[in-house]
Amino acid sequence: MMSGFGGFAGFTLLFSYGLSLTSTAHAALILAGLPIVAGLGNALFDRRLPRTVWWVGISIAFAGEVLMISSRDPGGQASLAGDVLCIAAMVCSGMGYVAGSRLTLNIGTWATTFWGIGLAALMQIPLLPWVIGGTEWAGVSAAGWSGLGFLVVFSSVAGYCLWYWAMAAGGVVRIAPIQFAQPVISLIIAVALFNEAITVPITIATVAILAGIALARRG
Repeated sequence: MMSGFGGFAGFTLLFSYGLSLTSTAHAALILAGLPIVAGLGNALFDRRLPRTVWWVGISIAFAGEVLMISSRDPGGQASLAGDVLCIAAMVCSGMGYVAGSRLTLNIGTWATTFWGIGLAALMQIPLLPWVIGGTEWAGVSAAGWSGLGFLVVFSSVAGYCLWYWAMAAGGVVRIAPIQFAQPVISLIIAVALFNEAITVPITIATVAILAGIALARRG
């Protein structure tokens, strides 16, 4: 229940709604703290805090995240309500990661993922009457359906299976900092597909993020 709600229901609902109320930059900065929440959540279960080196690496990587996100998206209209919803979504996701990684050790990655998706779907059925009527299904383009299919097959099923397996095999505290690399990967895709420029601040941020991840993994 905790893994399903945290990863597949609570996070997506709260973050999607929060993103509509705040700026993209604020939402991205808040989400950047997810590895910290996951690491601390796992530490609470184990009753053992990570080493000092982990904290130093996490701080360096997070500073790189702040620099990269602020350099790429400095504007946008933010609000306290939207920020609070995004923070709640981040906490839900972090605790869902911890629960899912521990469950994977007992029932495996596929079972953890599909049970989580199934339970999250049941939790969201009462919301369908409020959202299904506002969609013009005939007007959804092929690109729209393709994007939805990608989110379901790769971002949800394949992505979560791999993520749960990695955290179960390597430990949440050691694997979670790798998530700081998400904006770096997004930047590479943006450069390849949309010719986005690589500036000096973005280069410094990338180096800081990768160095912070390496240091945190050693800690």
